[in-house]
Amino acid sequence: MSIVFQLIGGTAALLSTFAFLPQIVVAWKARNNPAALAGVSAATIMMMFSNATLWIIYNASIENWWGVLPNTFVAPGMVLILWVLWKGRREGVLGPAGTLTTQART
Repeated sequence: MSIVFQLIGGTAALLSTFAFLPQIVVAWKARNNPAALAGVSAATIMMMFSNATLWIIYNASIENWWGVLPNTFVAPGMVLILWVLWKGRREGVLGPAGTLTTQART
């Protein structure tokens, strides 16, 4: 693969990473306040985690490290968001669809 295409792929991977960075930062700040993530879709986050994992596998198989590196940051970030969502559901603050429960609104 030419360096030009590796740079294009690496730039795309970096843009994807930076696009999700704000959500990861919000999840980190909300780790003790899961209600702050009300409205976040666990299904979407699971798909993003799967997406990042598959990109890591694919890019590693073709030895395109520009594509591996950014996704190694996205995948754990998605796990963080899922953990905070799970914590909110376990505490009864978030409902099944990431909505605030009656208990959290009072």
